[in-house]
Amino acid sequence: MLIIIGNQKGGAGKSTLTLLLANFLTLVKKRKVTVIDMDYQQSLAQKYEKAKLAETLTLNKQ
Repeated sequence: MLIIIGNQKGGAGKSTLTLLLANFLTLVKKRKVTVIDMDYQQSLAQKYEKAKLAETLTLNKQ
């Protein structure tokens, strides 16, 4: 399964939605999830590091 979350507008909640969805799929649906942060500000990576999420959730910084 491939899920892409994107929007040009800043502050639309893309990073938050991505983390919540990835955590849900990992914890509730027992899926292995890889999240790729393509944003030059790396806001998703920063949120990921602050929130101690499921061990099977992997973040790749691009």
